[in-house]
Amino acid sequence: MSKADYPYTGAKGACQFDETKSVFKNTGMVQERYMSNADLKRLVTKQPVSVGIVVTEVFRGYKGGILTEDTAKCSDEKKSINHAVTIVGFGKTEPKTLEHSWCKEFWIARNSWGSSWGDKGNFKVCMDKAGRERVPYGTCHINRYPSYPVAE
Repeated sequence: MSKADYPYTGAKGACQFDETKSVFKNTGMVQERYMSNADLKRLVTKQPVSVGIVVTEVFRGYKGGILTEDTAKCSDEKKSINHAVTIVGFGKTEPKTLEHSWCKEFWIARNSWGSSWGDKGNFKVCMDKAGRERVPYGTCHINRYPSYPVAE
């Protein structure tokens, strides 16, 4: 169902699924173990991708901008996934800006905390240096366990 047909309410309630308004039929699911930025970008251009991430206290107060390892402190290999979000896009920072000095590319992810959180329910996470020592699975482990439906 489309977002307009089944909006997020932030409250418990009975399922309102209407098969006649179905947008696609899920015929399976793929869970990856790690996906490079290049592979994840190719997939995100086709469809949203669910990912597990490590959320720290910084997320509670997020209002905008790009989260990095330096601000979120969420990428240590010993940290455990504690939340799930959906990557809905990606982008690049503008050259010669302050943001560009610490992050060149970022993921755009939708959180489940409602549209009053973050940037209308979305946030940006720096994708630079995924697979390197400080961010072995991407910032906040965003590249670690991507999963996505297989649709007809």
